[in-house]
Amino acid sequence: MLLLEIILKSLTNIQVFIALIALFGAILAAVFAFAGSLIGYYVQVQISKTSRSDKYFFSALDKKLKAHQEAFDLALGLSSVAHKSDKQEGINYVNKCQKWWRENCLYLEPAARRAFYEVLITTSFYHNSLECFKDKSITKEELDEKWNEIIALPNVIEKGINKPLIKPTKLAPQSTAEGKKLS
Repeated sequence: MLLLEIILKSLTNIQVFIALIALFGAILAAVFAFAGSLIGYYVQVQISKTSRSDKYFFSALDKKLKAHQEAFDLALGLSSVAHKSDKQEGINYVNKCQKWWRENCLYLEPAARRAFYEVLITTSFYHNSLECFKDKSITKEELDEKWNEIIALPNVIEKGINKPLIKPTKLAPQSTAEGKKLS
């Protein structure tokens, strides 16, 4: 306190005023520098979060495209094995498709996932349906209905992949209808 008094006594009023303005300017500059640092840090954190989520999104997108392509290929195979004379070959192919479905079904769009599974079941019993048709246990319409389900599967898969796949990145936090921020 004694040092401050000595300094103040030696200064004139104008000099004190100038010193206070300089002190205020230095404090203001420090506050702005600190605020700038905080804003810069916040922006970097948001960019980092966005970058990570985009990385995972595009990785999942790649797997989704690959799964739909594989499902499409398997679906075309199901229609060809349905009429094979070798029943065991059809059973083996359906088993291969079931294994693939268990490992990849979550990457398919819901309609494609459901249709693929239903066609697996239909194809499994299609040979029996052909025999029942020969014995006249089922009608031609019933048999055609099963066949149409099998051959429609590639179209269902194609429609699923033709939906918009890329969603825009959002930097700003989302909020609920009540105005609460979601993280």
